Amino acid sequence: MAALREGPRRRRELRTAIGGISDKVLTESPRRLLAAGLVDRHAHAEAPPRVEYGLTSWGRCPAAGRSSTPTSFSKPRRAVRHTAS
Repeated sequence: MAALREGPRRRRELRTAIGGISDKVLTESPRRLLAAGLVDRHAHAEAPPRVEYGLTSWGRCPAAGRSSTPTSFSKPRRAVRHTAS
């Protein structure tokens, strides 16, 4: 998600921005983010085909990056019990 904060990017641009990412992860990650509503996919009707990925309004929300959902690729937070003293 951090690679998309500057604006929509194509797959090749994502690979360059992230660096060291496998094809499998580069394919699966946007799919999970799309399913979670954090990323939008825009296919341009032109030849050659061009697809761009960008953050949705929910994906740009600061709370989305701190979510404990697996699609955000962040480590899950541990629950902390607060007791009244």
